[in-house]
Amino acid sequence: DTNPEFWNKYYNKTGKTPAIWGTQSYDILKILALIFEKCDTDDTVCVKDELYNIDYSGAGGEVSFDKNGDAIKNVIIKQIKNGQFVPLENY
Repeated sequence: DTNPEFWNKYYNKTGKTPAIWGTQSYDILKILALIFEKCDTDDTVCVKDELYNIDYSGAGGEVSFDKNGDAIKNVIIKQIKNGQFVPLENY
């Protein structure tokens, strides 16, 4: 579930679609900006605690983080069938 607004703005500005990791890179920077609004950049405990509290809706969809700092987000693996991307059903 990516945000079509991001893709449209990117395309309108550059005439290209973003690279596969474009939404993730964008969201990482936005998440860090949100955290650094609340924490000094050298306060690693504050940064860690704020990361655990993030519930972010961005260009790449919804993301939050578990107690280990791992991202929790929906991922769909797709395959190409008849020239179209379709969800991979059995992997």
